[in-house]
Amino acid sequence: MEALAKIKEENMRFDKVAELYSEDKAKAGGALGWMNRGSMVGVFQDAAFALQPSTCDKPILTDPPVKTKFGYHIIMVEDRK
Repeated sequence: MEALAKIKEENMRFDKVAELYSEDKAKAGGALGWMNRGSMVGVFQDAAFALQPSTCDKPILTDPPVKTKFGYHIIMVEDRK
């Protein structure tokens, strides 16, 4: 929730918050690369594909964060192809 507050209340960039709070490969600015349906945990995938693409400066996020067996996730989608 602290990370979400940094983005929403302090207008901190999504990628900078990811660098500070992530505990996995998302630590590199939050980028997970291109993801395909079926390659993500169900609830994460559902949330990611429901989001509209946005930017790190003005992110459209999962709020509240999504909980999976891997932890809590604040998801932002940059693009689709």
